[in-house]
This record gives sequence, structure tokens and C-alpha cells, in this order.
Amino acid sequence: DSLAFEFDDRGAPEQQILGAAYSAGLLPPSERRPVMAIIRRAISWGGPVGPELIASLSGFRGGVTGSRSAVGDPVKWALERLGFARGSNAPSSRDVQRNYRERLREVHPDHGAEVVGAAQRIAELSEARRILIGR
Repeated sequence: DSLAFEFDDRGAPEQQILGAAYSAGLLPPSERRPVMAIIRRAISWGGPVGPELIASLSGFRGGVTGSRSAVGDPVKWALERLGFARGSNAPSSRDVQRNYRERLREVHPDHGAEVVGAAQRIAELSEARRILIGR
């Protein structure tokens, strides 16, 4: 359940941007606006091409980049990451916060969890909370 990207650096960057803009122009207006917003973010990107770029373009923070479900359906991903049952209705902010704290204790090295990968697990929980309650 992870994404893989293949980057082709042949051709001028300007050609790539024009191709993306022309392709976006073929979309229905309701779909064109968010695509153009992503193209504008890509144009202003100053970092390396890699996971950080994908996280930025997909709207994620903290390096949550590898999961197809996170990008494809972020709310579903966030609900699952915070331990809500499949098909759950929108939980209250209080429930989100409670589950966040419980999961944080489970993955934090100070509470006995593995040190390796802890930062990523904590970042994913924080991102899930942000998605569900807008923080």
C-alpha cells in the first residue's frame, strides 16, 4: 500500500510545466482549479524532487508520503490511523483528540514503543488529527 514515483528529467522544466498546464486546461472547470493550484505550488517549489515535494503537492505535512490511501482518501486514512471503526461517521473533535492521545502513547518511545520509526509514526498521527479537526 505505498506509492512509487518515476521522475523523468529529460526535457526542459518549462516544457513540463506547459504540458501540465495544457492538460489541466482540458479538465472540467470544477476540477481545473485544484489542479492549477497544485501546478502553482510545484512551480514555486525550491527543494529537491522527492518525498518532500510529493508531500507538499498533496497537501500533507510532516513527511506522510508513502500511502496510497492517505493521498487517495485522506479522511478515511486519518480515521483508520486514529483507530476509528471503518464506516465511522465524522467523530467529534473531542473523540479525535482522545484517540490521538491514546495512539500517541502506543507509538511513543517514552511509553515503551520502538525508537526506530517513532518520529514517522508520531507525524502520521499528528497529520491524521489535523485532517479530522483542521489543526
